[in-house]
Amino acid sequence: MNKLTIPATKTALAAVLAMAATAGAHGTAVPGQGTWETALQPRDYNADGVVDAYYDISRNLTWLADADPIGATDYHTGKAWVDSLTVHGTTGWRLPIIVGVAGGFPSCDGYYTYDGSSECGYNVPAAGSELAHMNQVLLGNKPYWDTSSNGGNTPPQPGWGLSNTGPFTHLVAGDYTTSHTVFSDFYIGEEFVWLYQFGLGYQDAGEVVLPTTHFWVVHDGDVTAVPEPGGWALMAAGLAVLGLARRRQG
Repeated sequence: MNKLTIPATKTALAAVLAMAATAGAHGTAVPGQGTWETALQPRDYNADGVVDAYYDISRNLTWLADADPIGATDYHTGKAWVDSLTVHGTTGWRLPIIVGVAGGFPSCDGYYTYDGSSECGYNVPAAGSELAHMNQVLLGNKPYWDTSSNGGNTPPQPGWGLSNTGPFTHLVAGDYTTSHTVFSDFYIGEEFVWLYQFGLGYQDAGEVVLPTTHFWVVHDGDVTAVPEPGGWALMAAGLAVLGLARRRQG
């Protein structure tokens, strides 16, 4: 059983969370901010002219175009939806992952960091967090505090917040769920899940029972369109005709 001590720092940020939601309420695609314009490639799986997902060439990862497809809910409800998700014939979608700075399971050890030296707090290493990579690298958004901050009364850095939502729809300045759950030492026996906060740009854990988290799904690799069941028959018929034509030419 993995253990985590939840830091008290987060409880002092309730007012700031409200500001974060306001800061991200009118997010839009910002050209020149982040790498999204060169790293993301659109994918339209059913050829209806609507982008279904974006492939990130820098991480070999596909992101659903809708960043909040079911709205806010609790972890278990959202996870059940993710596990059963099929997008135009493609299964295997999952929640984003986190890897600890030392490798393996992430850990808070009872405190936040601000300088990127851990996976718990602000400016977390984007290499170990798919959601942090999206927010801080692809979209180029700034966390509430910079790497020189000590928290508390330190002023926020200029330009913080979810200013850039890139080409995605419904990306909100809220808590986004990852695939990692953990039991807390501080709240004995209570189950938590690791989250990334898109408004403030921090990463830590929240209670799985809270119906306030969002679910953005990813898929390993570059997902290509999968023919519908009827499409397989049409494809087979087309291949048969092609084979017959080639035999006649021979």
